Amino acid sequence: MRLPDDEPSDPELQPRWVTHALLALLGVVTISFWGGIIWLSVSVFR
Repeated sequence: MRLPDDEPSDPELQPRWVTHALLALLGVVTISFWGGIIWLSVSVFR
């Protein structure tokens, strides 16, 4: 079991790289998602 004191509940205390990593991952997923939709549309309607 984890104690409540193990991890700070305040997001400001998190390392900055965690936020950057999440933002980068979100960006990659978004670009891949829209890229896949555009590629699928081009393939279907060509």
